[in-house]
Amino acid sequence: MLPLSVVIPVLNEARALPGLLAGLRGQVAELIVVDGGSEDRSAEVVVEEGARLLRSAPGRGPQLNAGAAIATQELLWFLHADSGVPPQLPEQIVAAARHFSWGCCAVDFGDPDPRLRLTSAVMNHRARRSGSCTGDMGIWVHRRFFEELGRFAPLSALEDLDFSFRARRRAAWTVVDGPLLSSSRRWRREGMTRTILKMWTIRSGYYLGIDPNLLATWYRSQPR
Repeated sequence: MLPLSVVIPVLNEARALPGLLAGLRGQVAELIVVDGGSEDRSAEVVVEEGARLLRSAPGRGPQLNAGAAIATQELLWFLHADSGVPPQLPEQIVAAARHFSWGCCAVDFGDPDPRLRLTSAVMNHRARRSGSCTGDMGIWVHRRFFEELGRFAPLSALEDLDFSFRARRRAAWTVVDGPLLSSSRRWRREGMTRTILKMWTIRSGYYLGIDPNLLATWYRSQPR
């Protein structure tokens, strides 16, 4: 098995988890699912699929840090529950990690909508050029470097933007080809244009120096 600890933060992801866990089982050394207070069968699914279940305070930053704290492998991979992992991707990450301290994966929404195809292309280009990796791009990192950076900020959202901003100032990165499949459900549910505008507003606010806690609170308060 590959020397990877996969950390998956969840909140009511019982429908998405079986496919992801089944696809990774037997490929990686460790699967850790961190539940932030689900009210569905997420916890039961984790146990049924043979992954390690951890409960923590809600919020993606705290959940990711809690999972990393109990991980046994040197290489950490943080995944969203609605991700789809092609068979070759874990090996690509391990190979890339021999030369880089951190990085992420090229992403594909698997949706024919041209707006989403353009969005994924922009995300991949931006990550390769500037190291701006988002959570749905499957950030991976060596534990030593992760600890040196002070882990993820304890934010309920934007922890990925904050982490990649700090990481790229300290070390080179790479984007593995993958692609990692990301669900388009949020974009469909919230509306394409609305979601794009919200993401750009958040990103612009962060780079303008607005407190990430305020941005995260605003993000969470938006209608969904």
